[in-house]
Amino acid sequence: MSTTSAQDQQRQALEALQVNLKVRRIETRISPDSLAVLAPTDGEQVDTITCSPRVIDAERLWFFDCTGEAIAEAHDVTGAAVVIAGNLARGGHHV
Repeated sequence: MSTTSAQDQQRQALEALQVNLKVRRIETRISPDSLAVLAPTDGEQVDTITCSPRVIDAERLWFFDCTGEAIAEAHDVTGAAVVIAGNLARGGHHV
């Protein structure tokens, strides 16, 4: 019987989000604990997405942007990608 650590679950969620964003032609770079979202024009990093437990939601995993704003639950990769795409269309956060 194998168990998945919290870090493994967070990494898997970020990887799933990266795949969803790639389908939308949004470039990213993944690191061990975050996903950098890049501007389509110059490749500048415009947001950093993390995945961590949300205290006010029974410690369920959520995606957060670089401002600390909750984007979507980690199981809702499509919803998170839509929010990120919308933020990118408005110019992103420019980290």
